[in-house]
Amino acid sequence: MLPTELMPVFEGAFPSCIATGSAEGIPNIANLTRVWYVEPGCVAIANQLLNKTYRNLMEHPLALIKIMNPHDWIHWEISVRYLRSEREGSLFEQIRQDLVTVSWVAGVQLPAELKSVLIFEIVSVRQCVEESLHLKPAPEIYGDLLQVLATVHGWRWLSYWTPAEPGQEVTLQASRGVAGAGVDPAAFDAMKRMAMLAARERRIIRLNNIRSQLRYLHSIRSHTREQEERPAIPVTDTTPSSYLAFPVTAFNSVIGIICCEEAGGLSDIHTLEDRYLSLLAARLGKRCPGFHPYPMRSGKRCSGR
Repeated sequence: MLPTELMPVFEGAFPSCIATGSAEGIPNIANLTRVWYVEPGCVAIANQLLNKTYRNLMEHPLALIKIMNPHDWIHWEISVRYLRSEREGSLFEQIRQDLVTVSWVAGVQLPAELKSVLIFEIVSVRQCVEESLHLKPAPEIYGDLLQVLATVHGWRWLSYWTPAEPGQEVTLQASRGVAGAGVDPAAFDAMKRMAMLAARERRIIRLNNIRSQLRYLHSIRSHTREQEERPAIPVTDTTPSSYLAFPVTAFNSVIGIICCEEAGGLSDIHTLEDRYLSLLAARLGKRCPGFHPYPMRSGKRCSGR
């Protein structure tokens, strides 16, 4: 089934477009006045002046429809497969009447008669969040994500980072509950190092009950030049005892890193399996960069009308 938030795109509030390709791979984009929802898994468009589009569909049935939700201005991409054309019947008459009504209300002549109705099976749907980031600032988006993680898992001190080039610095995008955030420049030193390590090694990083280990490293840092050159992270009774960092991935690339600090065993930071965190990271990767597929796997064909 289509996600509920997608249904307003079929109200015809904004024009849309369809992209097709010939057998040789030559693309073509045509404007559409509207896309009609036919039934679960199927949509239709009006063929008035879609000569090139129709020829391409006869050669290659896959197409991409792009449309905008009038309620939140988020664009959607609907991957479709051409099924058939109808030149008569209830669906044809409904769409023809819709076109005539709009033309009459606008006070203009219908630009072209309806030749046929092209019916498509929905293959997948993608929410184009990356084209609408101006509607909601990135820190707010990542902040909402951290809020959900905190609510679901009980994680208290969280941060979200985005990497630059491999091996380079990471950038803090949002945080939640971190003491000294916005005041103390060193508040995120440990999380930043964890984020860089998780991004570089592309793996889940866990450090449990490490206050004594950190104190030991502080005691010997003067004997190692490399340690001497790095600023030390102070160890106090309020220093987090456990850390967790895991990379968020999409298209085989690290697009973000989630870090968590805990002072004690008040959350599931210790108990969550790596397999779960890997699945969570992959799911988040489909959200954070805006890739949100809803595959249509029912295999159901559109019925006649």
